[in-house]
Amino acid sequence: MDDFVSYDKLKWSRNLKRWFRQEDELKFKPTDVRDSAYRPFTRLKLHYARMFIDEVGTTEHLVPTKRAEKENKILCLNVTVERPFCSLMTNAIPNLVYAGGFGCATYAFSLFTYSEDGKHKQDNVTPKARTLFQIFYADDTITQADIFHYVYAVLHHPAYRTRFAENLKRDLPRIPFVGVAAGEKDASFFPLSAVEKMQGDKTPDHKPEASAKLFHAFAAAGKQLADLHVNYESQKEFKLQHIENKEVKLDWRVEAMKLTKDKSAIIYNDFLTLSGIPPEAFDYKLGNRSALEWVIDQYRASKDDHGNITSDPNRLDDEEYIVRLIGQVISVSLETQKLVNSLPPVMFE
Repeated sequence: MDDFVSYDKLKWSRNLKRWFRQEDELKFKPTDVRDSAYRPFTRLKLHYARMFIDEVGTTEHLVPTKRAEKENKILCLNVTVERPFCSLMTNAIPNLVYAGGFGCATYAFSLFTYSEDGKHKQDNVTPKARTLFQIFYADDTITQADIFHYVYAVLHHPAYRTRFAENLKRDLPRIPFVGVAAGEKDASFFPLSAVEKMQGDKTPDHKPEASAKLFHAFAAAGKQLADLHVNYESQKEFKLQHIENKEVKLDWRVEAMKLTKDKSAIIYNDFLTLSGIPPEAFDYKLGNRSALEWVIDQYRASKDDHGNITSDPNRLDDEEYIVRLIGQVISVSLETQKLVNSLPPVMFE
């Protein structure tokens, strides 16, 4: 077969060769075209079907249908020594390196998991986990969705990222309880073993009622962060100053954007410069780039050696999408920092 097939335009994998030998037919269905979270705040269309994708993997249990996209949330993170820790929520099919960039594998954890046909779903936070949280916080109202959003907030907390920085380079995150120790006023991290002190007549090391208030504060903030990051395309646009070059005709098309040296403006194209970027917008980082820098890097047209366009982020049906997206991502960056800074402080040794 290797003497017959051509590798210059198609990757002939072992699976594809097997299907070819079996005379299986590749059939296109419009319903298989789905949204994919390619890079932070960058979506691409994906032909999500077997044979077109060599290994579908476990993503078919995360968002098997478009209906699942509307109700599910997927917490994506990286584990690498090469780049800073990244945690980002999406509702689209995540790319292998969605969290953190090229060469940085993404691990995905969803609110729900589904059967392959999408007809049956279940909570992905286990009943055992819910029970442990309810015991530690002495609060039977805690739901699995609360825990999911609590985790997202914890992963964003500066104290958590500092305290466990070395662990996050090597292992998947372990989630502590956030509580108030007995005789203390400030919050601190508690390990899973702290639940044992809640059994029988034992005296716990923390104050459950005060700790439960902390949990719900984290869960509420985590839900806001998740909604902000999943629905970034519907956020209010941060108003930038549009500086237009009157000598060039109106043009919304992007070839390759560029930040000015002081990072206060984006040279969008020959016609337009977007000015007035707040410095704080660059404080929200995902891996080794800010969210805004991810957009600038990813939204560019590329061509092959023959000058043919191979990737074009411009939308014919929405010419101002990228301009609007820049303002929305700035808003998301500022609001993310605001929410993270509003999280209750946690002390650690």
